[in-house]
Amino acid sequence: MHPLADIPQLFSYTFFVPTLLRVAAAFVFGGIAKTQWRARAENQSLLAPLLGTLSRSALTLLVAVEYAVAIALLVGWHTQIAAIVGTVLVLKYLFVRPRSLSPLSSTAKWLMLVICLSLIALGGGALALDIHL
Repeated sequence: MHPLADIPQLFSYTFFVPTLLRVAAAFVFGGIAKTQWRARAENQSLLAPLLGTLSRSALTLLVAVEYAVAIALLVGWHTQIAAIVGTVLVLKYLFVRPRSLSPLSSTAKWLMLVICLSLIALGGGALALDIHL
């Protein structure tokens, strides 16, 4: 017998769980984009040796992509594609970025990675406009 068989009402809300994950991820990506936009002068000075004059354009593009992922996840538009892009962004924060510039803690990065991967596998949930991959 299943341990939760005594509480069958819990299973009636499983369709809304990806929606909650999607909205939570949207707010986190929006916060990351806001933090990156506010610290763009510091980030530009750190990227200048690598990218030269392209560092400003690269940071602007990065912030635009982060905002686009946040909006797509919040609205539920092509959720799985936004989650794939979000996974790439989180992997970038986990392994490529210097730890001093990271907007999230290590635990939050791993949690965001799990949320993005679950959105890829489960879909966007309620009120999402996408197809299951």
